[in-house]
Amino acid sequence: DTIRSTGIKKIVVVTGHKAELVKKFLGDGSNNAIKTVKQKKMLGTADAVNCTRRVLKDFKGDLLVLYGDMPLITPDCITNILRKHQNTQAAATLLTAMSKNPTGFGRIVRDDNGRVIRIVEENDASIYEKVIEEINVGAYCFDAESLFGAIKKVRPNNKKSEYYLTDTISYLSRKGKRIESILTTNMDEAFGVSSRKDLVRAQEIIRKRTLDRFIEKGVTIVDPQTTYIDDRVRISQDTVIHPFTIIEAGVSIGKRCSIGPFCRIEGKTRIADDVKVGNFAHIINSRVKKNSKEAAG
Repeated sequence: DTIRSTGIKKIVVVTGHKAELVKKFLGDGSNNAIKTVKQKKMLGTADAVNCTRRVLKDFKGDLLVLYGDMPLITPDCITNILRKHQNTQAAATLLTAMSKNPTGFGRIVRDDNGRVIRIVEENDASIYEKVIEEINVGAYCFDAESLFGAIKKVRPNNKKSEYYLTDTISYLSRKGKRIESILTTNMDEAFGVSSRKDLVRAQEIIRKRTLDRFIEKGVTIVDPQTTYIDDRVRISQDTVIHPFTIIEAGVSIGKRCSIGPFCRIEGKTRIADDVKVGNFAHIINSRVKKNSKEAAG
């Protein structure tokens, strides 16, 4: 959804573990849906991108490459990467961030003129490179021809014996190709999910972002700490959401409503303007008329 909101139409997802479940969730690729390709052996990020070559064989232009464990990158950030890449006509543009604790991230190495010349991964970094605070977030835009040409030259000359996508940057730099970068000040966008604990943190950040978006649009949320609203919900201005309320995806709520406390609304429920949903109500797949009052039971 984040990628589609930027106007990108063609999306390819590289799968690996439990590939069939992922493919089932994403669809079969028909009707301009998301296409999937399977990386049969986990040989590294460059190999993963190379697996898309078959479905992109006739593609010419720019490719946005995102790591699959980055759920917090925003549409604005993606748009900024694409704009910088297109305006500078670079071979590659990458997203970076500054971190006082860069452990676990690849470091951005620049020359004396400030140009990006390579990315060194944590496991392969020298003691001098490990103190670099500018990190690789894992979001890139490449000229397709430059990218696939560089991938052919990548070798697994690292401690993990993997084909690193980041090695394409050093190859392109050595060939005199233009490498650009864009700095994000939002470290949440660099957050990667690799455990259930990480997933909980990411979900909480998304929950807060969603509530903030509704508040900015004129919805009153009495207690954000105890309120969950899915980001695919529609709520109109001057509606008040009371504590301990859960509103699931697909719900639409009109203007000047009062919802809760302690209620749950889900399914394809449509609530008109000036409705009061009382304590402990549970509404599923319903249409609630204007000026109605809904109570528990």
